Amino acid sequence: MINHLRHNTVAARLTVAAALCLALAACNVEDITGGGYSYSDVLPEAVDDFGKDARVIYLLAREGDVEFVLLGADGRVHERKYELVCSSSGGPHGTSCSKRITNKERAPLRGEKDSARVKLGDLDEDIVDDLRDKADAFSGAPVGLRGSRWVVAAGAFVGWVADVDGSHLHRAESPADRAFANSVSPGAGARNPSDKGGSASGPPPDLPAPPGQLAEGRPDFAAFAEALVAMRERVGRRGRILFATVDNGIIAFEYADGGRPVRVKWDPGSRSLVDAGRPFGNGSEPDFPLSALSADRINRTARTAATREHAEVTPGVSISVAGGQPTLQMLVRGPDGTSTYISRVDGSQLTKAG
Repeated sequence: MINHLRHNTVAARLTVAAALCLALAACNVEDITGGGYSYSDVLPEAVDDFGKDARVIYLLAREGDVEFVLLGADGRVHERKYELVCSSSGGPHGTSCSKRITNKERAPLRGEKDSARVKLGDLDEDIVDDLRDKADAFSGAPVGLRGSRWVVAAGAFVGWVADVDGSHLHRAESPADRAFANSVSPGAGARNPSDKGGSASGPPPDLPAPPGQLAEGRPDFAAFAEALVAMRERVGRRGRILFATVDNGIIAFEYADGGRPVRVKWDPGSRSLVDAGRPFGNGSEPDFPLSALSADRINRTARTAATREHAEVTPGVSISVAGGQPTLQMLVRGPDGTSTYISRVDGSQLTKAG
């Protein structure tokens, strides 16, 4: 409670001070906030609150924000975010900024206990700044920890990887290092699109999403598999659906309920289907059985299409009836541009359109 009151008081003072300062055009946000939170400042507080023996599942420090996902001694996962939040009121006080701390607690997801290897109390307060300096990264560049390695997103398509103590810092060049860099900070391990080599050595890396979130910048087929289970509980395995989508940051379905079209999407936080607003169709489109969909099979098909185009990222997939058959449609972004691929839902007859 004391920490909660302390942070609310700080936030209130920052909001008022920033509003007055910016309204008078006498300073910028960083003059008031110091640029938000820094890893070196908040690490001691996290150690005090969660204990030095709490283990790190995921940690990300970037401009003004720091996020911890920790496995506590109680066996629960504790998520804490330190964020700098700015908003414009449109009124006479202009822009206001405040520092915000949010906390969540939940049960561990599959694989999280195995990935929590480093104790919170063993982390060096200065390591994030040191890694940025050694990687010649810009101030506030994303620096993340997963497992027992650090990633520095030093610039566009430039990622560095280091051991937990900061040693063995090197560019993320190999497919394994690039996949790891992308899993911590999406884009850090990606090759420059002008590189004609693309992912010629194999399919794009199969990257896990951050805990309780959809994947950023790429489709999340693991979450799609969970969503399919939820859809079967909702409409039955033999239920009929009109459309399905697994794409960047969204997994959604449309189906007809008593002739009325319904659109739902997957919420990874609650791990449930929620209302997704107005459907794209009118309910009269041809439908197909939900049982025809397999997340693993669709994932393999999408990765095959990506490999053909030397794409770094597996494409999103939309599923609907075409030519009387449930059909996958994919936009694959390779080094030579974007191509459209189509196939049957079982992965057969994969062809490049046009």
